[in-house]
Amino acid sequence: MSPILTSAAIFLAAAITSCSIVANAFTSSLLQSHRFHERCHIPQQLYGKKRRGSFLDEFPEEDQTKIKEPEPTQDDFHSDMITWLKQNPLTYINPKFKILPSKSGAGYGGFCSPTPEKIMKTNEMIMCIPRTCCVTFDDALNDEKCGGAFRMIEEYQLPDWQLLLVAGWTAKEYMMANISAEKHLKQGVTDDDEINACKAKIKHWQYLKTLPWKQGKLDQDHVLFWSNEKVDTLFKDSFAFDDAQLIRSRVQNATILLNDLAIGPMLREEMDLDESEPIDGLEEAITAAFVAALSRSFAEEVEVENPDGTTDIEVETLLIPLLDILQHSNDPNTLVETYEDYIILKARRTILPGEEIYHRYQEEDDKVIPPYKFFTRYGFVPGVTTPVHQLLEEKSPLFFDESWYSQFYS
Repeated sequence: MSPILTSAAIFLAAAITSCSIVANAFTSSLLQSHRFHERCHIPQQLYGKKRRGSFLDEFPEEDQTKIKEPEPTQDDFHSDMITWLKQNPLTYINPKFKILPSKSGAGYGGFCSPTPEKIMKTNEMIMCIPRTCCVTFDDALNDEKCGGAFRMIEEYQLPDWQLLLVAGWTAKEYMMANISAEKHLKQGVTDDDEINACKAKIKHWQYLKTLPWKQGKLDQDHVLFWSNEKVDTLFKDSFAFDDAQLIRSRVQNATILLNDLAIGPMLREEMDLDESEPIDGLEEAITAAFVAALSRSFAEEVEVENPDGTTDIEVETLLIPLLDILQHSNDPNTLVETYEDYIILKARRTILPGEEIYHRYQEEDDKVIPPYKFFTRYGFVPGVTTPVHQLLEEKSPLFFDESWYSQFYS
């Protein structure tokens, strides 16, 4: 083992020890939510489903001639991502699918085209996203510069290592894009097109730049974006206080781990910084990447073969571009199918022109994730448009009244 990896292993062991106080509670709490998170939960009957026949076999006959050039979406913010996705021959985006400001949640949502004759029929394909366009474990584990550190995190099974891989690698890629742009600026390059071109060399940049890297972008709110004072003041005596503190504590520990072991060393090398010098923007990038991983990631069970020939079922976390734009509904009008090379979204029922397209993140009556935990995990409370900070200031029963929950679960 190289000296760098030896010291990294020592640090990792120390990190595991230092995190042991909160590890069990965090793992139980966060992974339970992830396992039941239907936004990232492929229906059990579809697990392990493999691709059969040609790709065109998956499309309704009448749509096969439309694969080449889907119509553009109605917003400019996601246009570069759409163009990037379309460069992959496995990508399909239904021409009736539009991205517009959501009517029911923060930011954008997916819609059926408002054109009167454009109805989405039951089982009609809405989109097909290739796995190579998704952010997956393989991206982190096979990364040329920091894959070794991510493989150590996986090997040691650090608490919630799945989110560590996805969030850590996402933050690293975001930082690398900005470091590259900064270098070009220092060389006198000021043309926006040239700067964007250098960022676009990052594999998923056209997707990553659509994520909420700051509080308020896309109207994104999340307890990870809040200050300690705001959390202590507003969450005090609420059901969500311990959960909020736990999540924030774990992300703080993850930030130290990623900074000292996984991505910090290679970023310092890129920036010509000493080992002890802080990396401007890294903590904020890691925090935002965890917000994305918690609120947007999907998960699926995969069969893993052991050296002795036995198999285990593991949960793999991934970010799926475009599909993660969909807002939540407890009565969704879509379903997800997973295949070896791609993920498909279909209409669960007829979707009318102008109707918003929904996916269910999580059963709203699920005792594992009661309504207040929707905010600490996903950044919103289902069916509630009042800002969460106002609900907390007003001591809403959602966060403070046990009798309300007794009635809710009765």
